[in-house]
Amino acid sequence: MDLDRTLARGIGGWLQFEHACHRSSIFSEKYLAVPIAQILNTKYGRNVHAEVKHPILGDLSPGRGRPPEIDFVVTDENQNMKVAIETKWVGETVTKQTVERVIWDLVRLAMIGNNDTIECYFVLAGKKKDLSKLFNNKHFNGELDKNKRTRPILKVRQSDFMDVRIDSPRKDRLDLLKPIFALCQDVALPMRLGTGHTRVYPESAFNYEYQVYVWEVLPNKQKIVFKPKNHSHYKI
Repeated sequence: MDLDRTLARGIGGWLQFEHACHRSSIFSEKYLAVPIAQILNTKYGRNVHAEVKHPILGDLSPGRGRPPEIDFVVTDENQNMKVAIETKWVGETVTKQTVERVIWDLVRLAMIGNNDTIECYFVLAGKKKDLSKLFNNKHFNGELDKNKRTRPILKVRQSDFMDVRIDSPRKDRLDLLKPIFALCQDVALPMRLGTGHTRVYPESAFNYEYQVYVWEVLPNKQKIVFKPKNHSHYKI
């Protein structure tokens, strides 16, 4: 079973059903937990866990609040993590902070998935018109390069992979990443942020209908890492 494809189809179909039952007024990021939990439980049984402390950031966060968590985790029989999933609901308002939160989720997954043992997936859902706002946002796409092309944070076309340099970004992307990496100065980060093929369901939708996008966050092939505190662009 291709988990990314199954999540997209399962969550997307469930949203259509819930919308038909007039429950769309309560759609939110937490509401997505219902179909995700059922899909994972069918495949992995009792090894599925929700809101699990992030294995790296969880022990680095001071204060009394809840430590950073992963939305869903699947473990093996020895309680070792084998799958990690983060979700994001896109509402009517899309801002620079919306893009920053998407990048932060992707980076959080990349921290723990920069190996060949843990599969990491990012789920993005919302109305088609709201998702389009995100995909067309200038911070999401970055400025045009010399060839008049943009480098979006995530690919929307299903045939593409994504590979974004985060250790040596262009200036416009650097301005976006600096406040994010201020939160993880002493954490080893992969130098590239890569995602697999885009899975979307339904592929064709009206603007008022709901869509779900899923990407696998891929490990860096070279496994090269850096710490923001030691990087000229990111140290504070």
